[in-house]
Amino acid sequence: MASEINNFSAETIIAAVSAMAAVASAMYAWRASVIAKKALQIAQLDFNEKHGDIRPYLIDSMTWLSQAGDRHYSAACLFSNSSTSPITISNVELVLHIYDPSGKPVKIKVDPIQAITQLPKGLPQLNGQINLAPRTSISGWLTFKIPKHIVNTKRVDRYEIVGIDSMEKEVSIDAYVVKQVELNEI
Repeated sequence: MASEINNFSAETIIAAVSAMAAVASAMYAWRASVIAKKALQIAQLDFNEKHGDIRPYLIDSMTWLSQAGDRHYSAACLFSNSSTSPITISNVELVLHIYDPSGKPVKIKVDPIQAITQLPKGLPQLNGQINLAPRTSISGWLTFKIPKHIVNTKRVDRYEIVGIDSMEKEVSIDAYVVKQVELNEI
C-alpha cells in the first residue's frame, strides 16, 4: 500500500487536496447561507415589530344637529398601535361617499372639528393628529361638520374616516348605517 501512495504523481495529490478543499469550501458556504437565512428571519421579525400597523376600530357613530342647524357626524374610534415604535396619525379626514343627481358616485373630504357639546361614553375629543406610543391604544371622538348642500340634497352612502400615519400608510374605518340623534339625547 505504501508503494501505491508513492506511485501517485504530484498532480494527482494536488487534485485530491484541491477536491477536499472544494468540499470544505462548499460545506462552509452552506453553513454560512443557513446562518444568513436565520439572521434575515430575525431581522424581518424585528422590522415587523417596529413597523407594525395601526388597527382602527369603530366604537360608535352618530349624526346630530347643532343648535345652529348644522349637521355633524361624530365617531367614537379606537386606534391601536401594534408596533414597538411610536406612530403618529398625521392627518385625519372624513370621506363622504355620496351619489350626485345623475347617480354617479362622488367623494367629498371633510376635516375634523371640535364638537360643541359633550359626547357620550366618557371619551375625549381627538384632533387631526393622533400620537400613539409603542403597543398602546387611544380612543376618543372625532367630529366632522357635514356641508349643508350635502345634508339637504344628497344621500350619504358611506362615512369613511381616513388617517395617514407617519409611514405614509393609510388606515380607514367605514360606517354604512349611522344613527341620528337629537342634541338633547347626546
